[in-house]
Amino acid sequence: MALTANPKFLLAATHARTVAHILALLAVILMLVWVLHYRGGANLRSDADPELIFNVHPLVMSLGFIVVIGEAIMAYRTIPTEKRVRKFIHMMLHFVALTLGIFGIYAAFKYHKESASPDMLSLHSWLGICTICLFGLQIIFYLSDLHI
Repeated sequence: MALTANPKFLLAATHARTVAHILALLAVILMLVWVLHYRGGANLRSDADPELIFNVHPLVMSLGFIVVIGEAIMAYRTIPTEKRVRKFIHMMLHFVALTLGIFGIYAAFKYHKESASPDMLSLHSWLGICTICLFGLQIIFYLSDLHI
């Protein structure tokens, strides 16, 4: 099956994808500078400083929910291949983002445990849990709809 598309659309998609990749790279660089330089690093196994455990949370959440989900969205529309292959790549990138999100929530709960502070006190934490649950539910619905 030959794929045909309007050349103007492909050119615009290429420019938009390039800008999106540059912005994603900028977001990763800024997050790494903030975590490593201004927050002192990130370490999930830090016994001395629980703040280093917390720093894992914003790092993996921004990687998962900004960079990887952005790549999933772009992959679905811009990869010139069959729809089934695009959907599979799209789904796998979403699965990676979900995994990073779950890992980020684990880091936040571990930080609260190590610093002896209670969990789920802010609107941010409740919205984060709801977002991860709905995102996981979306993937479960997609998997249940596969016709293999």
